[in-house]
Amino acid sequence: MKNIKLFYAVIAAALFAACDPGYNEDVVIHNQSTHTVTVIPTPSDIVFVHDSCTLAPDAKYTVADPGGVGTASRSEGEYFMELYMGDSVVFLFDDNRRIVYYIENRDGISPYNFNSANYSYEERLNERGPFKGYAEYGKLTFTVTDEHYDAAESTR
Repeated sequence: MKNIKLFYAVIAAALFAACDPGYNEDVVIHNQSTHTVTVIPTPSDIVFVHDSCTLAPDAKYTVADPGGVGTASRSEGEYFMELYMGDSVVFLFDDNRRIVYYIENRDGISPYNFNSANYSYEERLNERGPFKGYAEYGKLTFTVTDEHYDAAESTR
């Protein structure tokens, strides 16, 4: 009797695991300014200490590449970008100009303004099988531009 219950439990687990499609998501910062920029996140939670990244012009840095069961979505990418930046993020340019964006600032070119033109999202849909049409891959990209550099102030 125990073997039959175990058999049904294994079958049920396999069916549930097969019910949701898998996905991958990339969250990227792309420097399209004419200056090298160091992105310095200041996380709100001491447990999540995130690395800063230095990007030459036209360089990219992958902040996160989550994946799992379900489908890719822009909101998932936004969640991981905000988790990376924490309470504030500093852009430090190669000539010591810097600008600090705070989580409360969700206007204009702020990286916390997920509706700005500095964000783009692309996805690839599953083309076959029972999950045809579901997003199996997504990529959220935040672009640093010369507009960020122009808004920065000299720290000299």
